[in-house]
Amino acid sequence: MVTMVRFLCLAILPATALPAVAQPAGPPMTIVTLTDPTADSPLIGRVLVRARDGGLLLEDRSGVLWNLTPDRIRDQKPADRPWSPLPADELATVLIRETGPGFTVTTTPHFLLCSRASDVFTEYCGDLMEHVYEKYFDFWKERSVTVTTPDRMLPVIVFARQEDLAAHMRRCHPELPPNDSPGFYSSRFNRMYVAEPSTDRPPTSRRRLLRFLRKRLRVVETVVHESVHLLASNTSVHRRQADTPLWYSEGLAVWFEPCSGRGRLLWTGPGGVSAVHGRLVKQAGRADRLPVPVEKLLRDNRPFQDADQVASAYASSWALIYWLLRRDPDTFAAIARSIRNRPLLRDIPPDEELAIMTELFHRNPAELEKQIASLMRRLRTR
Repeated sequence: MVTMVRFLCLAILPATALPAVAQPAGPPMTIVTLTDPTADSPLIGRVLVRARDGGLLLEDRSGVLWNLTPDRIRDQKPADRPWSPLPADELATVLIRETGPGFTVTTTPHFLLCSRASDVFTEYCGDLMEHVYEKYFDFWKERSVTVTTPDRMLPVIVFARQEDLAAHMRRCHPELPPNDSPGFYSSRFNRMYVAEPSTDRPPTSRRRLLRFLRKRLRVVETVVHESVHLLASNTSVHRRQADTPLWYSEGLAVWFEPCSGRGRLLWTGPGGVSAVHGRLVKQAGRADRLPVPVEKLLRDNRPFQDADQVASAYASSWALIYWLLRRDPDTFAAIARSIRNRPLLRDIPPDEELAIMTELFHRNPAELEKQIASLMRRLRTR
């Protein structure tokens, strides 16, 4: 079991309370005063983009991205110190302020969990995410793709109830449609959120929790899935606020998520056949196609924005990643290196996106779809 540090966060924490992540010196930070008197101001962080009109894309020290138009900026000036993310103890204080009373902070070597869930579920999540962390870096090393080590403790909010997670999501992301997912990752806030599944008799031991979760493996898979999103956004696999294809980011997270239902964590590593998506793509594969055509998937992200197509989009994205990693890992590595270098705040037009991907795949979409469908027909699904 991962060694964990746990304490109640009520006030300013001592500097030695949490593990520190050593940071190299960077460019000076910027202090931005906002025109809105009700907003948190001033902001201090690093400027990622300076627009010609005077707008800024700024990442504050807690990891939140601020896309500031010129009319929101009253003043800006350089700080007297180089960029660094918040140390773990200060980040814990910020998370407690965001979530409210009743939350406590638990740390593992790489994650900071701000939780109101049970101790047994919180500690299980910490152990599971550390195992995902290990397998994640093994994955990229095996494919000779260089990724960076996170420059901070990675923040995770663990709610005691699904309805609390849903309420927080509505408050922080009112633009998103309501859903009953047990977890999600916020690119803007750089936070992972997960909810403990409700039950009349909450498990009081790891053994009982595992017995409970074996009947709810989607909860485990969600923790794995969202952990991969959190890691990918903090290890230069893709850049927040860049035009990253959702088939790539979601397909990669789904590649990691399938659970064996065995062992001390119920998840042993990535690469299994998705129970959720495998049957759907296998059935479509009998007709030499995917639930969402490859050309449509590669062109833009619209299938993920259509309520009638989103499940098929996830299934097709998993099939595409599965095929790449099983049949053409060199092309996967080339795509990964291309996507990680995409510029911030630049939307790539659909025709240009399709042309880029067609060149990287060295196949036209119709040919590619037939090859993927052929592999999907031979899948063994449970």
